[in-house]
Amino acid sequence: MATDIELYPHSANFAPTAETDVDNFARYRELTDSDSRGVRKTGLFDPTLYADSLADFRTISVDHDGMQFPVLTPIKYVAGYDLSRCRELTHAASEEQCFYVNITPSLFFRHQEEILGRLSRGVMPDYKLFFDYAQDDHVAAAIYEGIMTTLPQATAEVEFHNEDVSTQPSAASLSFFTARVTHLNPTEVVTGEEKDIKTVFDERVSRGEALLLPLDGMTLLRPNEIDERLFQEMWELYKSRFQWLGSAHPISMEDTEEEFRELLYSSNAIVPVSFRDGKPVCFTYLFDNIDACSWLKPEFIRAHTEPGRQLWFFGGIVATADGIGGHSKPLIQLITELASQTGMQHEIAFESTDVSEWYIPGSVYDYINGTGVSLCEQPRKISQHVYRARTITN
Repeated sequence: MATDIELYPHSANFAPTAETDVDNFARYRELTDSDSRGVRKTGLFDPTLYADSLADFRTISVDHDGMQFPVLTPIKYVAGYDLSRCRELTHAASEEQCFYVNITPSLFFRHQEEILGRLSRGVMPDYKLFFDYAQDDHVAAAIYEGIMTTLPQATAEVEFHNEDVSTQPSAASLSFFTARVTHLNPTEVVTGEEKDIKTVFDERVSRGEALLLPLDGMTLLRPNEIDERLFQEMWELYKSRFQWLGSAHPISMEDTEEEFRELLYSSNAIVPVSFRDGKPVCFTYLFDNIDACSWLKPEFIRAHTEPGRQLWFFGGIVATADGIGGHSKPLIQLITELASQTGMQHEIAFESTDVSEWYIPGSVYDYINGTGVSLCEQPRKISQHVYRARTITN
């Protein structure tokens, strides 16, 4: 037991309470967000999982001004990572061998000796160590590289290359793109009376120009217009189409049903859907409030987008395998046409994996410019997050 106390000091003298959990997590996130580059949050960003990680005797943490900072923790506490895929990609005997390393620059430079000492004594043979950072965060990259080469245990890089990519192979990553969309002949509205695209579509419905739930055709829905039957049909389509994107990626490409429901029923979500024979064959979900995306850093996005434009984040687009482009193109073009009638100019944002970034940005550009009513600039990558892992070999 003495060894446990030495390696995991909080397991002996850190007794979390509801108050300390909330305070600790808020300070942890503040330090992690301010100390890392890029659009995606690193570390643990679920408060319950953060508290659970500190209660796990395997977690190695350091005390930073009275706040416990987990620098190594079982990866099951890190929201977003796919446990079974992490095991498969690293050939781990079980998910219990997969751990997440999270060390920010200011934490490392202040506690360098303590961190290296505890990791050297606490990392065991056959551990699989995962870590992630923004590609242009050279300080974070150097810290992780230095730690892995300083450990007395030998480590080997795990390759995440996706063999399905028809172009050059790429390492596991998620990139964030933005593009300004300028409407060529925008509908004139009185300032202060701008509409959102859902309102514009509902006006078409009231004039008899569109149906809210067509047998064949496209619609825009709010969460309260999606019943359980339609939700289940969308869920079946969603889970069948996203999984292949992550075959060589430790991050889950598809949400659980609970997470998908939470996204689809977000209060500010708008869900464009295309139907064939009464069944959804393509849909996307849009958010005009980037704060609703818990895995992203809103302040980073606002700093890289143009003030005065309404920002729309595309959470993803899902289509049946028999007509991906044939279904998604008209849906994106409908959204564009509606946006040109809102009285506002827009900027769009979306994420792509190392697989989908070879075709998604170009398709978005072509689809929007093909409407003739709006001009989309070439999507620009404002951030790329890379995912790596090393395995302890002795």
